[in-house]
Formats: sequence, C-alpha cells, structure tokens
Amino acid sequence: MMNILTKKEFHLTLDSRIMKAHVIVRNTIYWKSSNGNSIMLGHLDVNHLKNIIAKIDRGELEEKTHQLFDLKNELNYRTLING
Repeated sequence: MMNILTKKEFHLTLDSRIMKAHVIVRNTIYWKSSNGNSIMLGHLDVNHLKNIIAKIDRGELEEKTHQLFDLKNELNYRTLING
C-alpha cells in the first residue's frame, strides 16, 4: 500500500497567532471610503467589507491590495466571533 502525504487542513481559531495579532490590527487600521470617510477596520459593515474584498480581487482597487490580508482576516475574525 502506498502512503501518500496530504496537507493537514488549516483552521483558524480565536487563539491562533494570526487572530490574536488581528485583534490589535482591527483597531488601528482605517479604511478610507470613496466619499472620504475614514472607518476603523473593526467598524466596517460586513457587507461593505465583502464588497471591498471583491473589488480588490477583481483588480479594481490596486492601490489597496496591500490591505487585502487584513481585510480577509477581519472577515475571518467576524466569522469566528459569530460562530
């Protein structure tokens, strides 16, 4: 019998290093909307957050690509918090 190596599925938890660091980040990073308003990452509406991520993924907000990791982590954080 051949033993094939498989990757273990990665699971985020609130206790993971990434999420613990994100708790700090979400209260220090601001998103500047097209209308000029600045909103703390942790205060963005979840639908607005999803739309931002989708726009970056489509290449519409290339100047904001550097924030994609934190935006996706915020969505993951909220998923973990809300069960």
